[in-house]
Amino acid sequence: WPKGHKGLIIFFNGRNEYLEKYNEAYKRFQNLHYSVVALDWRGQGLSEREKKIDQLGYVGNFSEYQLDVEAVLTHEKIKNINGPKILVAHSTGGCIGLRTLSNERFKIERAIFLAPLWGGKTMQHVSHRISRLMVRAGWEKKSPISAKSKPYILNTTPEKNCHTSDRNQFERLQKIIATDPRLSAGPATFGWISAVGDELIDLDKQKPLRLPHLVLLGQEDTLISHKAVKNKCKFAKHCQLHIIPKARHELLIEKREITNLVWRKIENFLN
Repeated sequence: WPKGHKGLIIFFNGRNEYLEKYNEAYKRFQNLHYSVVALDWRGQGLSEREKKIDQLGYVGNFSEYQLDVEAVLTHEKIKNINGPKILVAHSTGGCIGLRTLSNERFKIERAIFLAPLWGGKTMQHVSHRISRLMVRAGWEKKSPISAKSKPYILNTTPEKNCHTSDRNQFERLQKIIATDPRLSAGPATFGWISAVGDELIDLDKQKPLRLPHLVLLGQEDTLISHKAVKNKCKFAKHCQLHIIPKARHELLIEKREITNLVWRKIENFLN
């Protein structure tokens, strides 16, 4: 969406997500007079997938996602957009985005991270270690969960789901996947779990971010390591961290009072 005059929002979504999920957010950024670009990561949404594992989430190394980033940000239509470039990255997109920001050729000036994946919780560390062993055994394209399992959003309830406390948004997400099941990438493979764990360990060795960045984290987010996010912000000079009360993982797809607060934080940061 190239018509904004204030600059370019580069939107990175998370694992097992798809472009259509954040249509409302793209419109909101456009209403703030920003151009917007977003993508389906390889193997997600309607992007290309390996045929033999098209119902599983797979990547051999997280550096592959940087090839996707490069393909988008070096596209002629994107290069011709004037104004500052601002990264907006959600969840696993926050992990991918942290690596992208180390590439100075993209000239991204500021960043907004929404529930970023910057470290693992205890069980995620265990899963990473097990998955590394499985990869060494040649099982990188296998998953601990069956590819025939129902997508998470169709197998939970508005009360129990970890994404949003808003029933209407929950039902919207269910309807999207029920309408077009291709939009669900499926369970993560051992290869993907091993790759993300390796990437997080490597990113921990990097120097803290120097550019101004806003970090928003839901108080009731059970997917993200709060400790890892706070540690990253603790050592970064230009980090604004805000914990959003009563919010779950999907800060842009929450109850109205929550999304209103999130957007106030975003707009204050952009102004």
